[in-house]
Amino acid sequence: MKNTEALEQLREMLVDQKVHLCVGSIKEIDLAKDRSALWCRVELWPGKRTVIARMTWADVGADSGTFSFPAKDDLVLVGFSEGQEDLAFVLTRLSTKSDPIPQIAATGDWVGKARIGKKAHLVSDTRINIGKGGAVQPAQALVLGNVLKEFLGNVLDALLDAPQIGQSAMGPVFLDPGVRAELVEYKETYLDQASTNILSQLAFTERGT
Repeated sequence: MKNTEALEQLREMLVDQKVHLCVGSIKEIDLAKDRSALWCRVELWPGKRTVIARMTWADVGADSGTFSFPAKDDLVLVGFSEGQEDLAFVLTRLSTKSDPIPQIAATGDWVGKARIGKKAHLVSDTRINIGKGGAVQPAQALVLGNVLKEFLGNVLDALLDAPQIGQSAMGPVFLDPGVRAELVEYKETYLDQASTNILSQLAFTERGT
């Protein structure tokens, strides 16, 4: 009996009392001046004690990776290396009722969505490929909107400013007034007016090399 009690006491003494994982909420973030780390002040649950934790990233390399900063009150999972509070890391953000999974992801589709008010960036110094069915090297280049807008504007101006647009057996063929009015309307609607022109207000690209 005494041996059993001694073993129980020894077991209690050897129980790991350290916290290895904990849920908490972000209270403040601070980006290092050299951008080597993002530090987060996290209020842990349920005791509401505070730790300074380093943010981790699912994908990171030399000036590359996937990054999205947490915001105040975001729910996060915090891990402690060897159970030490001074070696805390924010492992991931957690979804909540106030910060739900996007509706468009409910079908199981892959979704990349930036936080409200924040821009989304897809950057490469070589080439960005968007394809379907696992195409390794899509062959069709995207059109540059500003270049296309300028080109179409020049074409329409050439038509509208031309004294004649053809020659028939009866003599010069002038632009029909009805056609001219339609071209003027098209130019104003699809090229000149910012609210209805052919340029996207959401997606932007560059020519590259």
